[in-house]
Amino acid sequence: MQRPPRRFEAPERDSAPRRSRRAGAALVAIAVGLGAGAGVFLFMGRRGRSEVAEYYIDHAEEITGGHNIVNVILVEFRALDTLGELSVLGMAGVAIVAVLSSVRHMFIDPARPDEQVEAPHLREEGTSAHRAISSAWGNAAALRLMVRVVGPVLAPLSLMLFLRGHNAPGGGFIAALVGSAIVAPLYLSTSRDRQIGPPRLPLLLIGGGVLVALGSGVLGFLHDGFLEPLHGYLLGQHVSTSMIFDLGVYLAVLGLVMVAVNLLGAGATTGEKSGEGTRERTDEAVEGEPPGPLDTTRGEPARRRPVGVGTAHLTAGTKPREAGRR
Repeated sequence: MQRPPRRFEAPERDSAPRRSRRAGAALVAIAVGLGAGAGVFLFMGRRGRSEVAEYYIDHAEEITGGHNIVNVILVEFRALDTLGELSVLGMAGVAIVAVLSSVRHMFIDPARPDEQVEAPHLREEGTSAHRAISSAWGNAAALRLMVRVVGPVLAPLSLMLFLRGHNAPGGGFIAALVGSAIVAPLYLSTSRDRQIGPPRLPLLLIGGGVLVALGSGVLGFLHDGFLEPLHGYLLGQHVSTSMIFDLGVYLAVLGLVMVAVNLLGAGATTGEKSGEGTRERTDEAVEGEPPGPLDTTRGEPARRRPVGVGTAHLTAGTKPREAGRR
């Protein structure tokens, strides 16, 4: 994911697709789009509301105390179905680890020759133009600065969407996707291919999310039955144990995104260098990071500054501190 092409070559004119082929592809795309639109209109667009839908509209707020009908249907009326979907979602993350664990090392991490990439240097060695080609951290400085600005905005926004989901647009799933939007830029802004967060954290989030959702279902036995929410008031605000169920959804979705980003984005080893490949990350996701020597910092600044508006890492050639390091 983080590696650019090793060579940049201009395509030959003979390899360009012909106009007739492009026209044929466009006709197929238009036909498929029209067919899909007509099918949706015939089978869904001309159908009125069912009796169940009318019941939800008329009585959902009265029964649950929540104004967001979509969310209360998911976490209260059909919470058992949502629990099944949550289990499937969690198993998707576990399946990623299981499938990658079963692939042979020669296929999952093929060794590549340690080739020296030849590229014309715009300036002499030591300049920012030279470092842009020979080093990776300078090219990721702008994205790293964006993470520092966007991250503090997305985190409270994710929390707000989670808390208001029972009464306004939001909920555990949407809030988790917004929170996951911090993980991907963190991964892409690193100067070398490495995973974000502790190795076992994604699977712990998935398993913990499913257990939290089950725990909220067990609380329902105190009222009427499994997954029956308990309602009350806290500081004058209506609260429900369905928020605990929503928390389980949040944790599981966040864990699934972290599994996909960390494991599916891992790179292969290069030459004789023992880089962190997919096999190593997959094993660490289950067993944890093995004890061993830490990365040396001898000869490096004891405390690096992160990228900021007033920093001059690119012009000075000093590597900044990266967010999300383990």
